[in-house]
Amino acid sequence: QIYKKSDLLAVLLVRSGNDVAHCLARNHSGSQEAFARAMNTKAKSLGMHHSNFKNPHGLTRSGQYSTARDIGILAIAAYRHNTIRSMTSIRKLPFRFADGKRTTFSNTNKVLHRSAYCNGLKTGYTRASGKCLVSSGKKGNREIIVVILGSTTSKIWTDSEKLLEWGL
Repeated sequence: QIYKKSDLLAVLLVRSGNDVAHCLARNHSGSQEAFARAMNTKAKSLGMHHSNFKNPHGLTRSGQYSTARDIGILAIAAYRHNTIRSMTSIRKLPFRFADGKRTTFSNTNKVLHRSAYCNGLKTGYTRASGKCLVSSGKKGNREIIVVILGSTTSKIWTDSEKLLEWGL
């Protein structure tokens, strides 16, 4: 099956497909391990000194870790990238599979659907890290990024929304 990388990147950022992360990593670097090494090199160049990545999708693996500050640094870099920023702001993504089947993916970031100020970024979850949400928002000329890691509550959406509104 053949897909455009940009289509797979959009699915990854909107729907959090771990299989898509694996596919894109293998295409970029030849393997998940090689991609993780490239991620670590990029992370260090961004100033993320308290992170170590072992895979492209963030699923729990021994020796993999990060901090809210480092994730914030990464979020700022992603937000400054026009393609990534535009993809993370997609609320509904129409997608056509190689066999012709069509579907629509909804963005996993519920704040994006609920808040007038939220304009994107990314969700995450593992048993080890809990519910995680990086939300970006804009009001007038003011832009902020909110990072919540390790949440165990369904209030992560309202917590992020309140922080965005407070910051803006």
